[in-house]
Amino acid sequence: MEAPGESEAESRGPLLVRGRAQVHLAGRTLETLEKVAEDIRSEGGKPETAQVDALDERAVDEYVDAVAAHFGGIDISFNLISLGDVQGTPPAEMSLQDFEQPIATAMRTQFLPRGPRPAT
Repeated sequence: MEAPGESEAESRGPLLVRGRAQVHLAGRTLETLEKVAEDIRSEGGKPETAQVDALDERAVDEYVDAVAAHFGGIDISFNLISLGDVQGTPPAEMSLQDFEQPIATAMRTQFLPRGPRPAT
C-alpha cells in the first residue's frame, strides 16, 4: 500500500513500468500516492491510485477484488506501510504496547490482502 518514506516505492514503480506492468497504488493519503504516480507517469506508465486504509480489512478486500476483477488478476503485491514504531526509546523504558504496536501492524498488513489474486 503506501510508503511513509517514498524512496522504495519511487524506485520500484518505474522498474515495474519498464517491465510493462500495470501499477496500482493504494494508501491513506492520495497526495503521497500522486508523487509516486508522477514518477511512474514520467517513465511512460499509467498508474491507478486509490485511497485505501491498509489496516481496514473490508476496504482492502474490496479494493483488491475490484482491481483483480477489472484487470484479470493481480500477479505481484507489496506493502510499504508505516508501522508506527517508537524511535529513540530504549526497550527497557518502552511500554509493552509501544513494543507490540508495530509488530501487530506489520502482521495485519502482511496478511491483508492475503496474497496475489489470480485471473478468474
